Amino acid sequence: MESEKKKTFQIKAKVPCVKKFIAFRDGLTNIRRDAFTLKYGRILHLLSIPVQKEAITALAQFYDPPLRSFLFKDFQLAPTLEEFGRILDSPKQKKGPYKGLGQVPEPEELAKVLSI
Repeated sequence: MESEKKKTFQIKAKVPCVKKFIAFRDGLTNIRRDAFTLKYGRILHLLSIPVQKEAITALAQFYDPPLRSFLFKDFQLAPTLEEFGRILDSPKQKKGPYKGLGQVPEPEELAKVLSI
């Protein structure tokens, strides 16, 4: 049995300039920063995380655009809606986006739950 070799592609990751966003974040008063965090979650925190270009380049080889997730040989790596919420510490909703078996939420409902 031959093992399949995955075809790789060349990608160069560029780190975007986020100086304006950092200046915006640093210019916020504590009250405005708290209000921003309540409304949008911890997205400002993402500005302080260093980008590892090598990791992005390596992971890009396993990204599957139609599924919008990373596919490895034995498993699929994709955060759930709840995990995205925890990552960004977004405001908690009383109801989740899932209505029940066989019922699909509207995009507007998902956007509201994700606070986007």
